[in-house]
Formats: sequence, structure tokens, C-alpha cells
Amino acid sequence: MSNTTDELRYENHHITKIINDAKRFSMRTLLGRQTLFDNKFVILSHLKKEDKKIHTTLLNEVKYHPDLKECIDIVQNEVEGITNYVTEFFLKYNLSSVSKELNDDFEIIYNKLTNRIENEENKLYLGYEAIEEIEEKLKKMIL
Repeated sequence: MSNTTDELRYENHHITKIINDAKRFSMRTLLGRQTLFDNKFVILSHLKKEDKKIHTTLLNEVKYHPDLKECIDIVQNEVEGITNYVTEFFLKYNLSSVSKELNDDFEIIYNKLTNRIENEENKLYLGYEAIEEIEEKLKKMIL
């Protein structure tokens, strides 16, 4: 494992706790909304960090590592757009929002984030780590 993926796994764990607690408390309660909206910057900054570091690296490296095609398909088909969707959610709603639409949209966000985290940890991070390992070997060979 790399330092990057270790850090992202830790953040994923933290985000999973946040969204699970928000779901348990419900968007119908102030505590549920506080749990989510008080952590919106944690969630958004993490997603953007993953998009920039992991997803961009995989997309850029597929031409050199064709065996990463499955990872790229996941990025393009399942992960891309989730950051924008979550950003739109946080622009649309805030702590004082209370509606059935908020509940419905939160369920979508919850499912999207849960699936994204699972795909990243089980597939994308492994592809990223493989790239890092190859690059490290190449550096040693050059030196």
C-alpha cells in the first residue's frame, strides 16, 4: 500500500461513518442534517482529492498499462460524475432544509458514495498502487 491510498482509505472510513450516522439519524432530524452538513467540506475535499490524484493518474496511465482497462472502465462508468452530483446536492440543500426531496436525494448520495468507496478500495486503489510500484522499480533501475 502507498501513503496516498492509506490516507484515502482512512478518509473513506471517516466519510463512511459520517454518512452512516447521518442515515441513522435521518435527514428529518436536525442531528442527521448536522452530521452531514457540518462535514460537507470533509466529503467534498476528499472526493476532489481522489479525482485529482487517483482517477487522473489511472486515466493518464492506461496507455502505458493496458491491464488497467478495467479500472478505467470503473472510473468512467461508475465513479465519474459523483463528485459533481454530491457538490450539486450540497449547493441545493443546507442545514435548514427539510423536505421529502432532501430525504430522497440523500438516499441517492448515500448509495453513490457507498458504491464509490467500495469500487475505489477494491479496484481503483489497487490499480493506482500497481502504477506506483512499477514507477518505483523504474526509478531504482535508473539510479
